[in-house]
Amino acid sequence: MLIFTPMNVKITSKSDDIHSKDIIIIPLIKGEMKKLEKLINHVDEPWAVAVRDILLHRRPESRKNAIQFAGSQKVIVLGLEDSLSYQQISNQCRSALFNCIEKNKQPHAILVVYDGIKSDTASALANGMRLSNIRIDYYAKERSNTSAHLNVWVQDKKSRSLVEQGIALAEIQEGIGHLVNMPSNEKNPQFIVDWVHENLMSRSITIHAMGIEDLKEKGMGGLVSVGQGSKTPPYLLIIEYRPTSKQKLKHIGLVGKGVTFDTGGISLKDSLNMHLMKSDMGGAAAVLGALQALHLFNIKINATAVIPLAENAIGPEAYRPGDVYKSYSGKSVEVIDTDAEGRLILADALTYIVQEYQTDHLIDLATLTGSIIMTLGYRMAGLFSNDDALAKALRKTGDKTGERLWQLPLSEDYAEEMNSDIADIKNLSTKPGAGAITAAKFLEAFIEKHPSWAHLDIAGVVMTDNEYSKGRSATAFGVLLLKEWIESIIN
Repeated sequence: MLIFTPMNVKITSKSDDIHSKDIIIIPLIKGEMKKLEKLINHVDEPWAVAVRDILLHRRPESRKNAIQFAGSQKVIVLGLEDSLSYQQISNQCRSALFNCIEKNKQPHAILVVYDGIKSDTASALANGMRLSNIRIDYYAKERSNTSAHLNVWVQDKKSRSLVEQGIALAEIQEGIGHLVNMPSNEKNPQFIVDWVHENLMSRSITIHAMGIEDLKEKGMGGLVSVGQGSKTPPYLLIIEYRPTSKQKLKHIGLVGKGVTFDTGGISLKDSLNMHLMKSDMGGAAAVLGALQALHLFNIKINATAVIPLAENAIGPEAYRPGDVYKSYSGKSVEVIDTDAEGRLILADALTYIVQEYQTDHLIDLATLTGSIIMTLGYRMAGLFSNDDALAKALRKTGDKTGERLWQLPLSEDYAEEMNSDIADIKNLSTKPGAGAITAAKFLEAFIEKHPSWAHLDIAGVVMTDNEYSKGRSATAFGVLLLKEWIESIIN
């Protein structure tokens, strides 16, 4: 149930709210021509005439758009296949409107959601419309001023609710994307802690931030070691979402890697793309976005999120290759490479959540390895799991939302590559290849045999090249996936 009305888009049911100055966006779903014809045959307006002309003479192909002027109006008919994922529909609407906004400079736009459009399609269209207004030049002296006045015309209350959901999700995605895109001179562990208190405080959510002294006292050697080279100390964030319910609720655990900037430490990264390491907290951001969605839609599930936050910097106190520390689990860890830091902080977080909470499922998200990019590129995230049913459900959800996953093996054959001569385990295999798999095997050593765990390596999908920015920008990957999966397991 939506608990607030989105403020950035006007939703209307009045036909006279469609004006001559508007860009009109009409979805045409394959096999649903009659529903659209029923609408436009009862409207005697220039935009409806233009749509009739497009349908009669041009017949947009699936996944292609037809654009036509009707006087001063521009009419966009979105050709949509009914098999498209949520994100594909959203992005098609976003792309078409974004390009019109850029060319027409401050237009008015209205999306027509007519009776009979499927629920996911209506929500996705509204989602894409809202996302089309995002501009990421936050720090430019003269910011882009090409955002549109957005409106959605709906025929019934059900459609209105679906449109509100799509817009609300877009607003969460925008906020999470902003967090990932922010430069690390402003975004450090303390900033994330403050952001969480500002954006997630509610009656159903409790927040606890464990500082450096607590981390040392509890023996969280991984998180302490990674963060000790930075002037901003590390934190462990524990966030509990507990909605009011008369029924016993399932309990899920979420862990998100929160490295606010990753130099690689003493094992220094190549400088070519190091500026993108501001996104190394993309897993934490996805978890925070999912928590916002749970609260916003009042989803009836108990959720606990544990987010390790650190900056992997170089300084007099920075940890070194060859160091050995004791993790929260009690296992000793030999550091082979200080650029394999994400798994070190996740190990402490995973052990903590398993020891302190009884969860039905445990999922961690992390921009963990370059290896996963070599394997899957920038189209899918890597999935590792010890629970076939959980893995299947996550893959199914990924296909539905468009935040797709591909499962890779978690065989014991790879575990021996993490054996250390002087400690219980080492943080990096010295053999070439299978880097994403051996990283997952490292994490598995710290889940205390939790029976339903999944690790998502999102390194290739948290930022992408796209038409909405000059370089790579944040995708908010994981928010849709987690929300949809959580809803599927409680229904």
